Amino acid sequence: MKRFAYVVVLLVVFGAASIAVFRVDPSLKYEIEDPAYRFIGRQIFVKRGPLDTAYLGTSRIWTAVDTKRINEAHPDQRSVNLGSNWFGRHARLVIVRDLLKSRPPRRLVLEVVHLEPTAEHPYSAALGYPEEVPMDQFARKWGPGTRAKNFREGVSYFFAYELGQAVKSYYLLYRRLTGSYMAEAPTYLDQRFGHHRVEISAEAQQTYWDTIADDPPRYVPYDEKTSTPGEELDEIARLCREANVDLWFLFLPERNGPLLGPEHRARLSRLGEIADVSVDDLFDHRLWRDNGHFNVDGVEILTTRVLGSRLYREP
Repeated sequence: MKRFAYVVVLLVVFGAASIAVFRVDPSLKYEIEDPAYRFIGRQIFVKRGPLDTAYLGTSRIWTAVDTKRINEAHPDQRSVNLGSNWFGRHARLVIVRDLLKSRPPRRLVLEVVHLEPTAEHPYSAALGYPEEVPMDQFARKWGPGTRAKNFREGVSYFFAYELGQAVKSYYLLYRRLTGSYMAEAPTYLDQRFGHHRVEISAEAQQTYWDTIADDPPRYVPYDEKTSTPGEELDEIARLCREANVDLWFLFLPERNGPLLGPEHRARLSRLGEIADVSVDDLFDHRLWRDNGHFNVDGVEILTTRVLGSRLYREP
């Protein structure tokens, strides 16, 4: 028992020091291997100047909204695409907190689909501060039906998480001091505006089209029973109100996926504004790279409609 107490004290001290490291330089947590998050971190903490519109969401908005073209159409404004891979709101919440504190935009455009995902984002642990335990991931280790059924084992999992976070802070600080964090992002990532340019060979595109030749574009009924908006979305809306940032929602469909259901739409309307970008004829297979992402033709159409939406018709 004494040895266990020593370990607990050591981890608490080590963890407290790591918290201090992140508090001194909160941009460190973005210096992970994923180039999208390094880009996001630099846009929030390194870049300066006013920011009019920030787009945030999964690879759907990352690939679909061409912010370079938007900035060319509105040279008096600056829009940036802070999209990245995968669903999950907790990591987005961390980004929103940092963005609103360090470089608040005039408006934040948040990607939504026909339902609100309930799972944590895979990078929630990486982006959160050491004291911000992603409880959804933690519960998988220490919840009903899991093998961590006793208190001591549960505590061990918790401190293992804290130790990992502490080690991460020192490793990222080392990367910062040695300059390795400045590695350039791949060419597919627009270095100024963040748009993930769609790159697919003609052969690969045709192969995809061939696989869905017998699957015509169609609407799929939405299922409101699976729509469970998370608390993170409410928190994002609250933070935007406090920072006087206009919150907008941009619905992006799947090919042959559900449209935005009325219950979820009504709830989103209570939290912010919905950019009503028509998707009525965007289910054509010729506009898609795969079932979840537009190709260059789809991006052109979607971006044109975003430019013509209320987002850019406001005074």
